[in-house]
Amino acid sequence: MQFTEGVFIDSYDPTIEDGYRKQFKIDGQNACFDIHDISHQEEFEMMNRVYNAKSVGFLFVFSLCSRPSFESLNVRRDEILKIKGSAVPIVVCGNKRDLESERVIGIEETQFLSSSWGCPYFDCSAKEKINVEEAFFELVREVNR
Repeated sequence: MQFTEGVFIDSYDPTIEDGYRKQFKIDGQNACFDIHDISHQEEFEMMNRVYNAKSVGFLFVFSLCSRPSFESLNVRRDEILKIKGSAVPIVVCGNKRDLESERVIGIEETQFLSSSWGCPYFDCSAKEKINVEEAFFELVREVNR
């Protein structure tokens, strides 16, 4: 919601799927995002495959305060690569940068992931509007390469 509406919602309500649209100008060109925030629960696997097949780029967001959230990234990436192949644009965001005292994922780990995947990485805070827009804009640049 921070990127599309400029609003931070304190409590996250995991849903099956939420859709958002955002139009903006980046690097002098008009762009439009159709964003699908999808659940990664097993019972929604078929729906996820449909969205994944139609998507041209992926923004993976995990919590810097949750090891399971970080560790799920490899599984999610493998699912995408099975459908899209190895040349799919991916940007990774570690969210909750503002909660430094609760952080359990170190900078070295995020740098290693970014390097081994060959993709951009951003430490973000949706609450404080840090690197949210930048991550989405970088995804557009990755898609346009």
